[in-house]
Amino acid sequence: MSKASSDELAELHKVVAKVLNHQISDTVEFEDEETGERKQIFTATPATISAAIKFLNDNDISCDPKDDDNLSDLAEKLNKKRLSGRGKLKPVTEDFH
Repeated sequence: MSKASSDELAELHKVVAKVLNHQISDTVEFEDEETGERKQIFTATPATISAAIKFLNDNDISCDPKDDDNLSDLAEKLNKKRLSGRGKLKPVTEDFH
């Protein structure tokens, strides 16, 4: 079996990127039964999102949250969640039953 050429690998890379981008971006529109509002939800599965993240990591693609407002917001929310979660933990003591 012969090895793939650089051009073939580059084409495969491009196709994988396009497919993942399409799957991550795909949405379904629906009407909220209670409010009558039109809403959109993303249809990507956790497995697809994980594959896209792995694809980015494997290709050394990253982003600094300081350069992207959405990432900055996400980082802030995660930090708040992390801090609020710690407040609910109770320390283990020797005299627990």
